[in-house]
Amino acid sequence: RPDTNEDQIILGENITYKCPGIKVGERDSKSSYKAACLQEQGEPVMKYEFNFPWPSCLCPETVGCSGDESDIKAVTSTRYSYEIEQGDNPGVDLNLTMPPGTKVWEVVITWDMFTHNENIFITTRTKGVRLERTDFQGQQHRLSPFKTKESLVGEEGKLSVDIGFGFKNGTVRADSQRWHYPCIQKLKCQSVEKEDKGDQYLTLLMLAIGVTGIIMSCACIC
Repeated sequence: RPDTNEDQIILGENITYKCPGIKVGERDSKSSYKAACLQEQGEPVMKYEFNFPWPSCLCPETVGCSGDESDIKAVTSTRYSYEIEQGDNPGVDLNLTMPPGTKVWEVVITWDMFTHNENIFITTRTKGVRLERTDFQGQQHRLSPFKTKESLVGEEGKLSVDIGFGFKNGTVRADSQRWHYPCIQKLKCQSVEKEDKGDQYLTLLMLAIGVTGIIMSCACIC
């Protein structure tokens, strides 16, 4: 996408083409490219810093988890699909690593676009995982387990989450380009183990015994 309309460029001017969001060029991982309007044999021509074909902008796959003392690690892999038909499932494979047996965890995804405004529905097909949109424009979604009595995390401490993109725009579905896709700009991850109910009851019992002992001691002194 140019920062200036090409029809308005005059001889000698430069123009910058930028990948949308946080996307980068497939060949060189650059986010922007420059061009100049020059004169050759008396005719204005555009000279580009890249060789044709045009750079293809796509999502970087280097997103990791942020968060205070997060013990969750994440690796992403975007699934692209062209001429999206029924049964296709474009989206992102989100592979999480956390302590085995973790029952309570949460991952907040920040996209590089407003998915709701762009008519893109974010879903998940992973059993036992809840996905919620946290803002009206759809820039953030939250992942968490439906139930916390059993862990979805395997013995090796791994959990794979399938995130799907549903494109409502028919033109995009017919000719889907990688720059149409939302990229994960940020992941905020945290895991919290809830205190076992038995431990809670034991704590309350010990507290009650302690209070009773204090009352009895006071009675004896009086």
